[in-house]
Amino acid sequence: MLYPTSSQRSVFKFNVDILVQGESNVAALEALLQLLQQHPDILDARVQSGSELGSLLELAEAMQQHNMKQSPFDKLTQTHAAQASSTTVDTRMDSPAARTHSKKNATGSGSTADKALQNAANEPKQTNKQQADDARLQDVEKQLRNYIDQNCLLRLRINKGKGITMSLPCRILNYDASNQLLNVYHVDEKQVYAFNLNEIEDMQP
Repeated sequence: MLYPTSSQRSVFKFNVDILVQGESNVAALEALLQLLQQHPDILDARVQSGSELGSLLELAEAMQQHNMKQSPFDKLTQTHAAQASSTTVDTRMDSPAARTHSKKNATGSGSTADKALQNAANEPKQTNKQQADDARLQDVEKQLRNYIDQNCLLRLRINKGKGITMSLPCRILNYDASNQLLNVYHVDEKQVYAFNLNEIEDMQP
């Protein structure tokens, strides 16, 4: 795409990391896109990836584990760091879940042999099915990453359940493999949507 320039002005490209807070990944991404579109000197922008860091308290705990004194954005206050250090007391041995687990181990030893035989009989079938499902998922995720890298224009057919279906032209902005969640940009409506991977019936370039 050609952008209007003049002899007095040049065009520059920057790679930046931007930390945005929001109720969800989609809400934060939409806020970022709206912010970038408001400035007349920003000619174009492309979202390469996105990830959830959690709350500032969770970020402080992660920094403490890795002996980091400052966050990547240098905006983590000492108050949040102190709160994180005060909430990392290990109470696992005194928790109700730990006591319940101990009781179950004591009372369930009689049927351990029967369960072991049953699990051994079912294990080959479950293993083969799991391997086939994992292979299909890896193929789909590889295809998604290729579409993201190439910035392909796709048509997705979505099934939301209860007879609700959608067909939309879009570009995939990013894919969260841990949650199997896609963020897509609807090229006609200029809106960002999020879909679960299992809602996609078909995708064609």
